[in-house]
Amino acid sequence: MVSVFIGFGGAKAEEVARKLEIFLRSDTRLETFLASPESSALALTVNFKLEIEKNLLDCNVAVFVCHENTSRSIPMKKEIDLLFSKNFENKIISFAVSDTCIPKKLRENKWHPLHFPPEKPEESFCRLLNWIYRCYIELKELTTVTTEGAEMVRQ
Repeated sequence: MVSVFIGFGGAKAEEVARKLEIFLRSDTRLETFLASPESSALALTVNFKLEIEKNLLDCNVAVFVCHENTSRSIPMKKEIDLLFSKNFENKIISFAVSDTCIPKKLRENKWHPLHFPPEKPEESFCRLLNWIYRCYIELKELTTVTTEGAEMVRQ
């Protein structure tokens, strides 16, 4: 099963992220983790920052929802920095409202931001889903090639 981490920066981005999580869980049956304490019963029982880091590093694809004020989100920047520090930047997809500023590392990422209209982000959810699968397939192929290469070197 494909696991998707959903991060966001700012209140408006969180609203879109919540709608996205509902869409991905109900319409696609993907495993999702929304980086919001209100989204998980785990937030009440464990250190939620550690839970965020664990899910971020274990996910197949990380989607970062960007809206106004996202560029000022320190928690989201830390999540992005963590992925880059582990060389996981290939599994990041930026989902950004049209004409918004996204964090610098996301602008420099392999995947160009997928834009959505501010008044109806749901219209772009299916297109984002295609990107999620495309990213997952590319990463899986890269992992397979790397694993096969390592096996050939050992022999």
